[in-house]
Amino acid sequence: MKKFTSVLLLGIFTLSLALSSCGNSNDNNTEPTISPVVEEDNNDDDDNSSSSDTYVVSEPLPEPDTASNERIEMLIQDHSNGFVAEIPYFAYDGKHSEIDAVNKVIKDSLVRMYDKYAEINNGIHTVEIRSYTQTSERYLQFITTSCILPSYLPSGAIDSFCYDILNKKIISVEEKVAENGFTAEDIQQKTNELFTPDDPTDKIIQIVVNGFLIKETPDSGEILTFILETDMAKEDEYLGKFYYGLIPDTNTLFKINEADLNASFKN
Repeated sequence: MKKFTSVLLLGIFTLSLALSSCGNSNDNNTEPTISPVVEEDNNDDDDNSSSSDTYVVSEPLPEPDTASNERIEMLIQDHSNGFVAEIPYFAYDGKHSEIDAVNKVIKDSLVRMYDKYAEINNGIHTVEIRSYTQTSERYLQFITTSCILPSYLPSGAIDSFCYDILNKKIISVEEKVAENGFTAEDIQQKTNELFTPDDPTDKIIQIVVNGFLIKETPDSGEILTFILETDMAKEDEYLGKFYYGLIPDTNTLFKINEADLNASFKN
């Protein structure tokens, strides 16, 4: 009898909790919901059986990327007061989280550099940020070079940005290196093998793969050039930063200058 009374009271208490919960529900609540998932217990012995609830948080699903009309536009273009600032970005209609992330990198680096020296504007230090763009039916690409002037040694930075229109994605340097069966160490080794110094005592002390350029050919092929940032030295003397292009398919290594970039980015 005591067992029956306990079960009856437990049932009434459970029913009252359920009614109370229903009375406090709010149809307009957009907060994540917590749903109990009851794990079934197939044990036929009621006295020894037990059950536990596993709670799963149902978060709203992220909105899918819906980018269209992807294109390259200029964010800043300034050729005044000794400044050269040509800063592009990827524009599009709709939504694309990867493009947003790349555009944020551009704003946090190149735009911040420009803003800093444009604000100082002391007539001594300026920035030179140049861009080279190339578009096709498949890819949107641009390379930027940046440095602070005056500079008494070759310096600055070079970066590349590539968007695959067909697959709706940004292609990173790391992805392109791995896709072609290379590692960073492979590229460093090949660069050292192909390097011919202007002076026999010149040597490369550091190589970083900073970008790439995909050149499409009329027969629908692609020529891939890796863009390398190198630090050079002569015995104990630091010579500065120099930039090279490496074409793995032809085992070609060449020093990059403005004329090369202008030629490479002609559509």
